[in-house]
Amino acid sequence: MFRTALVIAALALSPPALACGTNSNCSHCAHGDTTTAAVDVDAAEGTKINLAITGMTCGACSTKVTAALSETAGVNAVTVDHETGRARVAYDASALTVDALIAAVATAGGFEASVLADAS
Repeated sequence: MFRTALVIAALALSPPALACGTNSNCSHCAHGDTTTAAVDVDAAEGTKINLAITGMTCGACSTKVTAALSETAGVNAVTVDHETGRARVAYDASALTVDALIAAVATAGGFEASVLADAS
């Protein structure tokens, strides 16, 4: 519950999202949502993993993916960038599988995740 409160606070205090621009196919977001504040995943405890996320077209999309991952038990820190289509996650590998992280991304609505080979 505390983690959820932190995510909500970060969303409320973050800068406005970048608009989708000319992309009229952005069906995942409500334009005008906010992006999440940057998180230092490398400083967080746990195993680090990089994910490729497909389907993100704007800052609101990355907000949804960030929220879905952050609310997953065992996730310690998350950063998502819609422009690069990447997410970096620090998680407790003894409590959570990579497949569970990928499933969490899917629950955000129309997004797909896969593991990137580089874990650095």
